[in-house]
Amino acid sequence: MNEEDSRASFIKEWIRAHISSTLTVPGIAKQLELNPDYLTRIFKKCTGMTML
Repeated sequence: MNEEDSRASFIKEWIRAHISSTLTVPGIAKQLELNPDYLTRIFKKCTGMTML
């Protein structure tokens, strides 16, 4: 597992843990201290799904 796959797994787990909250890409990116564009790009690359 490379760094991007590891980060995508962490992102998915974070989303699962906070699913009851109102989630937005900018909000998730801010909480994870990532650029929103980078977040969506890495998530799509590693999961094949968009953040929506």
